[in-house]
Amino acid sequence: MTQTLQIQAVKTLLADTRVNVDIWTDVAQTMVDNFRLHICHILIVNRETLGLRFHVSAGARGNSELVESYLKHHVHDDHLLSRIIQEGLGQFHAISTLPPEDQAFRSEQFQQWAAAQGLIDSAGCCFLSENSWVGLMVCNRQAEMGTFTQQDLATLNTIYPDLVEAALQTLTTTEQENALRLQSVVETFRIPVAILTEKGTVCAINQSMSKLIDTVPDVAIEGGCVTLSDKQREKLLYISLMMTAKQVEGYDLAPEDILEVSPRLHFGFQPLITGLPGDEGRFNGVMIYAIAKDLIRPVPAQKLTVVFGLSQKESQVAALLAEGLPIKIVAERQFISENTVKFHLKNIFKKTGCSSQLSLINLLNSIPFS
Repeated sequence: MTQTLQIQAVKTLLADTRVNVDIWTDVAQTMVDNFRLHICHILIVNRETLGLRFHVSAGARGNSELVESYLKHHVHDDHLLSRIIQEGLGQFHAISTLPPEDQAFRSEQFQQWAAAQGLIDSAGCCFLSENSWVGLMVCNRQAEMGTFTQQDLATLNTIYPDLVEAALQTLTTTEQENALRLQSVVETFRIPVAILTEKGTVCAINQSMSKLIDTVPDVAIEGGCVTLSDKQREKLLYISLMMTAKQVEGYDLAPEDILEVSPRLHFGFQPLITGLPGDEGRFNGVMIYAIAKDLIRPVPAQKLTVVFGLSQKESQVAALLAEGLPIKIVAERQFISENTVKFHLKNIFKKTGCSSQLSLINLLNSIPFS
């Protein structure tokens, strides 16, 4: 395929995003196929927190250990990412074409994350700027693909106007509609819940969670983000959010099962995926739910046997899970293995119609005691 046809293929898909926003994934894949890329990311992030609002990617997948290291240690030190976010709307830049004094290639972030994957160069641009949010395209190359030349950047810049127009036509409208939809989702929960981005930005929050946060001095919402007075716990919160989100992409990561955010309050984590049955569904953020003794009343196990037809052991497991206890603690209290708890949980989901521990907690805590 000639360069002209390669460019036109991307431009055509960008125009088609007006019909179907899911075509952005095809845009990323076409970039990989036509421009000798190892990976292509298209994302909307908060310029202060780097919290994600939209993300599609194509190409190779980094291993879980490197992704975890990047999220924990390097995301805020990503040289190219910082450059294009600070510069705002404009043309594509590549690390290899930046001034020598930037020393990006010798940075700890590049050596420990990019070079460890065999990456030799990255290029990117900012194509959308809306209040605190920016739209970015970031592309990576390995040695056999060569560094990005000035000619490569000139070619990429030919699609830049179409990228900007497609984003204005589809991504901004879609996200406004998505915000309203997510708010309606959280209001269906009886327990305190909120939907956050990977960096703690609040996408939606129900009244129960808002009231709870107002009464707990160790937790607050500042600048649209959840913050904790204990900064070590806050770091664990953000890491758990990012790792929960990356699990959806197939990475083998293990976030905190239940995180203590204060002596009287714990948070559980659940990826929120919406879509029609049979579809892959769309990741909308991480739903956090509050667990505290004065919020959740233990459900009598015998009542669960009567209401849902659970076995005695299933009822005991379900009652403990309804208190927000992690699987490990449930296993210890029942003197069984974690795999056995998961086996019982699968049967509990089937009999109650629930699909996650969060929905189970919400359901069981709505059962009248009388």
